[in-house]
Amino acid sequence: MSTSEAVDTVKKRFDPPIEIPKCPHATTPPSPDDYGPMITVIVGKAGHEQKFYAHKGLLIHYSSYFRAALKEEWEEGAAKTVKLPEDYPDVFRVFFQWLMTGRLYFALTEEGEISLSFGLICETFVFGDARGIPELQDAAINLLCQRIAQVWSSPWDCLHYVYANTLPGSALRRILVDDSIANSTLIFVKEDPKDVPSDFLRDVLVGAHENKCSPGHLLDHTTWLKTFKGRLCQYHQHTTFEVENGLSISSDLAAKQEGS
Repeated sequence: MSTSEAVDTVKKRFDPPIEIPKCPHATTPPSPDDYGPMITVIVGKAGHEQKFYAHKGLLIHYSSYFRAALKEEWEEGAAKTVKLPEDYPDVFRVFFQWLMTGRLYFALTEEGEISLSFGLICETFVFGDARGIPELQDAAINLLCQRIAQVWSSPWDCLHYVYANTLPGSALRRILVDDSIANSTLIFVKEDPKDVPSDFLRDVLVGAHENKCSPGHLLDHTTWLKTFKGRLCQYHQHTTFEVENGLSISSDLAAKQEGS
């Protein structure tokens, strides 16, 4: 076997995911004594449904949607069955994994890579938004940051999905914009400008202008980690003060650029 052939057989190993500090605003999980009866959740369109079984106490603790749907006076509450025909089983499975274990995925790949794709992470955030599960959204933001740091790439192919399924000011939009201002040359815009949401471009330009910084050359990997890891809470659903008062990652980046 030649040297080049030997190298080809060696799989790339990824660094372990960065550790994310526990959010001080996270709720205390319910006691097992409060788990209550099992609920059947049927996810997916007719012919492609999958059934999941979860404790009512867990569902209503984390989700405002399930709190409303599982009231005894409603049909779903009486039947202990909830149907989600517009949702995808793969996305609900991530929520189910998180509900039962506190983690969005079971294990890393053989190469040590986070096993959820950028697309599935973004879909999980959107599901959490639609079903009133703010802590699931926070977990998705954390994992997005971990995956960006691990593969040192950004989810540009998810931009259309994110901007089509979130509102202005969404935490998912904001972290993608701040990440772009931080470490992207936006070369993909030059390659195919029509394939980039116009609202995303506007958000990046406005953010860069307001903070007097240029996209793409502010951070190396080490500085990016320190900056984003230390302020992930500003992208969590409990946070409004920082955004309303302009205390964003972008403002941190501007300060770093001025000091360089």
